[in-house]
Amino acid sequence: MARRDEPVFGELVAIPWGLGEVYCYVHEIYGRPDRRYVILRSEPELSHYMLDDETTVVVPLEQVRRLGPEESTSALTTTAR
Repeated sequence: MARRDEPVFGELVAIPWGLGEVYCYVHEIYGRPDRRYVILRSEPELSHYMLDDETTVVVPLEQVRRLGPEESTSALTTTAR
């Protein structure tokens, strides 16, 4: 069960990638309460082409940054061009 402060399935989030960040969609959150992990899916458009193919990664929940409504909308409109 997701906690109130955790992202939810399908939510657009950001994670560190190299010297920058990439946007990803949350696919699943799992683990014990003290050690949570997130399965994320990204694609070239969401990563500003830092990734060549659709990619699935697992990262600790602490590395996931939730996007505010304005930033999320901006990320989606930027990738739609």
